[in-house]
Parts: sequence; C-alpha cells; structure tokens
Amino acid sequence: MQGKQQTAQDITIRVASLDPNVKANFDAAFKPQIHQLCSRFVIRNEIGLIVGSGAVKNDYISNSFSPGAIACIQALKFAEAMGFRQLEVEGNSQIIIVKINQGVVDRSNMVVYIEEIKAMATCFQRISFKHADKNANGVAHIIAQ
Repeated sequence: MQGKQQTAQDITIRVASLDPNVKANFDAAFKPQIHQLCSRFVIRNEIGLIVGSGAVKNDYISNSFSPGAIACIQALKFAEAMGFRQLEVEGNSQIIIVKINQGVVDRSNMVVYIEEIKAMATCFQRISFKHADKNANGVAHIIAQ
C-alpha cells in the first residue's frame, strides 16, 4: 500500500508501509466558538519514519474536555484499520493519558470517551499510553492547528 491515499468522511489517510511496532501521536485543535474540532494523528515506525497519518474534522463538539479523547479514539481507529497490532500511543493531554491508565472506573465528564478508548485497546496485541509534551508531540500538534 505504499504511497496510497484514501479519503472517507473528512479523513485523509496516507500509509507508507506496515510495521508491527509503531508509535501513534495524536493532537486536537478545538474551536469552542463554532464547536469544531480538528483531530490529527501521525504513526511512525521504530526508526521514526512516518508510516501513516490522518486528519478528521469533527463538528458539534459540545465541551472543551473531550477533544483530546476524541483525537485518541480516532488515532486508535486508524491504527486498527491499517492493521497495526503493537502500538505506543502518545498525546499531550496528561489528564486523558492518566485516566486511560487508571484501573478504576472514570467518573468525569469524559467517561464515555475513556471507556471507549479502553475497549478499543483490547483490539491490540500490545498497547501503551504515554504523555508527551507539545515539543515531543510536535508533528501531530503542528498539523492539528
């Protein structure tokens, strides 16, 4: 699937190659005045080459708490659809990463999104969620703006 580009429901996907061990970085840009979110994600292989990326425009987002979680969900959906099974997920929303990694039931206003992320994580052979500051999450942050 080298160099192939697909478009579906405002999603642009580029895939260079399939590598079993990949890292997914996600970020979101939220415009509260128009309730719009742009989620972006980048997938890199073990040597740091981009093997896939995508962007999703989301309308009717009601609060500022959910954009990071929605971007994470969309990155997981992309990774699963592309056949990646061993995934390290990085995002710059520390609150979301902490809630995903907690073993307790989330009671926040993001509960639906956090539970969906945890359910989707079971589709992967190996998955981890880590916090990355905006500098380390640079590519995903830049394209989310």
